[in-house]
Amino acid sequence: TTEEYRLHTEDILNIKFPYHTDYDQTVTINPDGKIRLLLIGEVETYEEVRTGKGTIEKRGKTVGELERELKKRYEQYFKDADLTVTFQAANIKIEELKKAITTAPRGQSRLMPVKPDGNITLPFVGDIRAFGKTIEELRQDLNLSYEEIGIPELEVTVQILSVAPRKIYVMGEVYRPGVMEVGNMITLSQALAMAGGANRRADSSKVLVVRRKNMPVPEGVVVDVEHMLQSQVGCCKDPKPDNKAWTRDFWLDDYDVVYVPPSKLTQCNDWIEQVFTKGIYGVLPFSTSVGFGYQIYNAPTSVKDSSSRWDRVVNSIVNQ
Repeated sequence: TTEEYRLHTEDILNIKFPYHTDYDQTVTINPDGKIRLLLIGEVETYEEVRTGKGTIEKRGKTVGELERELKKRYEQYFKDADLTVTFQAANIKIEELKKAITTAPRGQSRLMPVKPDGNITLPFVGDIRAFGKTIEELRQDLNLSYEEIGIPELEVTVQILSVAPRKIYVMGEVYRPGVMEVGNMITLSQALAMAGGANRRADSSKVLVVRRKNMPVPEGVVVDVEHMLQSQVGCCKDPKPDNKAWTRDFWLDDYDVVYVPPSKLTQCNDWIEQVFTKGIYGVLPFSTSVGFGYQIYNAPTSVKDSSSRWDRVVNSIVNQ
């Protein structure tokens, strides 16, 4: 059998007295679940019930339950306290919600992106935490939120339309450092391959991976990628990959940082360049060069010319 409709906030009720028409009233159920009537004042339209789990929750009364309660309370004022309670408008929130979520292309559904703070914003209930929850957990939270504001008849379904890309940051000695946006999960070796691989300056034996997602403080791990890629087992004639080494090729998470450091030789070369090439030589430029000069005298053309020249040299020395 269909359960009898229970009152909700913002429902509009007509209360009619056939013998005391001066007390006829049209009232709206307030957000606190109460209505205010002539003579008797505030009346609670919700009641507390114990659930099967042993908890106490509030639910709206039926029209018949409210009508019987009002008759008892008005009997102290009227000898014949006959009255009727009818709806002028019901399910106001549901109708407003339908208008809020109805769109021409999608009907009674709405696209809700997860904001950077991890929340989604829905009509009437505001921000709901979505980050880190499964689809079923989010669906239950949404239905509970709408039930708490007086719309238990509403059933919310959740579907993932698109998955936001993961961001992996690769830096250091790779050919294409930067931010990678990937739709699916990738491993450390796949991220390095997408970055063009390690360049000649890299030390692949000390690759650092830093993770901060869902952690109070960042945590890092050093991976020997060079050993992982080159490790083999078996004899030289029939080598096989070392599967144990590949256990270090783990899945990367969103916002992970991969850093490929320079080798010791690269650091030494960089130090020499900074200190000497761009440092001392850049501030005090100087250069050293060695030159060689050559002087060739005219050789004698004949023996006679040679002896006469020698005689002149000897005579010059003697005369001195």
